[in-house]
Amino acid sequence: MAVAAVCLLMLIGAAVVYLTCIVKTTEAHPIAIDASENVAIISDGQGFSQQFTSPVDHLTGVTVRASLPGGKPETGEIVFALRDEQENIIAQQAFEAAKIRSNAPMNIAFPEYEQAQGKAFTLEIQGTELAGDTPVGFRGGNEGIGIMTLPDGSAVEDRALSLTVTSISYTYSVWFVVAAIMVVSALLPVLAVCANGKERGAK
Repeated sequence: MAVAAVCLLMLIGAAVVYLTCIVKTTEAHPIAIDASENVAIISDGQGFSQQFTSPVDHLTGVTVRASLPGGKPETGEIVFALRDEQENIIAQQAFEAAKIRSNAPMNIAFPEYEQAQGKAFTLEIQGTELAGDTPVGFRGGNEGIGIMTLPDGSAVEDRALSLTVTSISYTYSVWFVVAAIMVVSALLPVLAVCANGKERGAK
């Protein structure tokens, strides 16, 4: 009985060490860094898409940069949709056009997509109800990361959005591991003595 109790306590201790020592951090991974020009400009009802391959697992976001070549639109939205290889929408987010800042990053966040490394994704960007002739541009350059389908329907591979993906990284904190092991090591003898005492009392 005492041996079983000690084994159980050791299992609990191991679980505590495992759960308390994992540290989650967010990391950024640039896929295309050239942002020297507007590679796509959209007006109301127009859109385009950019394909890319994820370099990492645990994907949690995609970041692009917009520009305002005709001034800031007073109304409307820019709608982003991210599709996986099966064309399932895994993220969709709308930004108010009036709140867009030129050259500022726009991050599309979504729940963790675990098995992402080496898989192809398509980012779709659409303008809806944009006021008048106030288009929104997106920065990029002459990098090939996948097919870009432009607003006129043509497809190119030698231009790309300036695009960065974010992911979650799981690591262990050495200090947390040491502290958890010390706590468990200190408690186990005490708990074992208590278990033995209960067993003797039962006899």
